[in-house]
Amino acid sequence: MHVNAVPVFVDISPVNYCIDPDRVEEAITPRTKAIIPVHLGSSIAELDRLTEIAKKHNLTLIEDCAHAHGSKWRGKGVGSWGDMGSWSFQSSKIMTAGEGGMLTTNDKILSQKIHSIVNCGRKTDEYNEFEGYLFGYNARLTEFQAAVLLAQLDRMDSLNEQKAKALEYLAGELHKLGGLTLIPRDPRETRQGIYQVIFKYDPAAFKGLHRDKFLDALEAEGVEMSGAFYVPLPLSPLFNARTEDYPMLRDRYGDGIQAPATMRKYKFPVGSKAAFDEGCWMHYPYLLGEKSDLDDIVAAVAKVKEHCEELL
Repeated sequence: MHVNAVPVFVDISPVNYCIDPDRVEEAITPRTKAIIPVHLGSSIAELDRLTEIAKKHNLTLIEDCAHAHGSKWRGKGVGSWGDMGSWSFQSSKIMTAGEGGMLTTNDKILSQKIHSIVNCGRKTDEYNEFEGYLFGYNARLTEFQAAVLLAQLDRMDSLNEQKAKALEYLAGELHKLGGLTLIPRDPRETRQGIYQVIFKYDPAAFKGLHRDKFLDALEAEGVEMSGAFYVPLPLSPLFNARTEDYPMLRDRYGDGIQAPATMRKYKFPVGSKAAFDEGCWMHYPYLLGEKSDLDDIVAAVAKVKEHCEELL
């Protein structure tokens, strides 16, 4: 919206909570410029379909890889399938510099434009082959942050292997209990960079207990999972954009993205179910402890399940 573009929201896939390619293709118009899929949790968006759609409609594909450090789709790293990949180094991420991020691209002119934008719009001998000037920002990552990040590369593979083994064990034990099912890993995801792991909650296994009540009880046992960790973007306060401030929104969103008439018009049933009823998000540090820690998690879930009638 800062560059007069209009965001078009589409629902997610019920399989992996990533953007649904069918909904993407339905939403494309002659005015569409780009597709921005998010590789969410520990899953990768359906890159085969998305790259095909982008090529078919001559659209830019920008991968959001904030959760996907080290992930590969059919042997090729995420962030290199689209025209650009964006990465986060915020404090909770697999690799962190406290804050900051990175963009990757194989396009020389795009690279030069990105360098200019993050350096206040300046042009230097290293990036001056594009026409005109860009209005930029000060978004420069420091050398100190780069050093902190480079040091983490040495440990990333071993930590990811530890998380993968722990997740396999934990998911298997929870499956035996019933009621929590890990989001399945697509076989084309040849290397899974494990960030947040997402379990789907089945209230029928807990005698109808709502997910939020389950999570409250689980937290009381010392295991914190998040429910509405993310909500559908049009419902987020981050996107409470009004047409009086962003006039280009009027054709699609009337008085604004969260105006009552807009909210009645646009529905996101899969995303809403994931956010408010089904999704249980576990942060990756739980997978870096001992086996006994994983057993404690299983025991906590079993205890809540045993006493769910009291919670009801």
